[in-house]
Amino acid sequence: MGKSSSKIADIANEPSKPSELSSNIVCEDDIEVEVEVEVEAEAETAKRVVKRKYTKIGTFDDPIITVWDSVERTELIKILSGHYYKGKSIELKKTEINYNKWGSDERDWYILNVIYNKLLTPVDVKLALFFYNKIKLNGKFYAGLLCGVRDSRELIDLDRHYGDGTGIYILDDYHYDEPRLYSYQDAEDLVAQFNEMHDHEIPSRYLMKSLRRLHDFGYITLTNISRENQKSFKGANGFNTEKARPRLVHVRLLRWMIHNKVYDKFKWDKIDKKISNT
Repeated sequence: MGKSSSKIADIANEPSKPSELSSNIVCEDDIEVEVEVEVEAEAETAKRVVKRKYTKIGTFDDPIITVWDSVERTELIKILSGHYYKGKSIELKKTEINYNKWGSDERDWYILNVIYNKLLTPVDVKLALFFYNKIKLNGKFYAGLLCGVRDSRELIDLDRHYGDGTGIYILDDYHYDEPRLYSYQDAEDLVAQFNEMHDHEIPSRYLMKSLRRLHDFGYITLTNISRENQKSFKGANGFNTEKARPRLVHVRLLRWMIHNKVYDKFKWDKIDKKISNT
């Protein structure tokens, strides 16, 4: 841009010569066109930068799209015995399970499915039971919870970066047609709550690791509140990178794990040998 502007200035200050008049006019026109195109390109780039910088995450027009319950549960597949897939409430395609289908809504196996899993840590178990109490017992199956997963000092002024006004818009497009507003005031500060349950503080990164493990075992469905999970990014349907460190997440219970008796189908023979050899 600067180089083109200096060329125009030089031409304007040069005395005209009859023999060079035609060539100067052509050259000047070319430069003007080039500069105009360059200005438009820079303006468009600046517009994109401003939009990327100031657009909030999780607005009504561009809500967060929750991860589907049907995504692969890598850790659960490893510990389920083969014959379990033959159950009437299960539709198997290779190693896939239909997590949107179960036997009876009246049966509740969630707690037993949690406490019989040998691979869950004490923090995993407490988190799973915490969500069970907050979500299932309050009838918020699909609504779930908005949770802060960073230190409390990193959860201030959320309205500067997220949502419209008092909360964030989140859409479970499998069960609902319209996004739901999740108030900041109702969000759960997981780090603060879990520090109250322990004699020592739990690092937020460890808490996030535990959430991912519960997701991979099929106890919860976890969605990062991040730009990649917005509607304009297609929602990604399962975009939760391990390297991501979101300030907020959305959590809901996987109903399949509530209404299916899974704990007696866990296979531990190879797992127990592996543990004993470590």
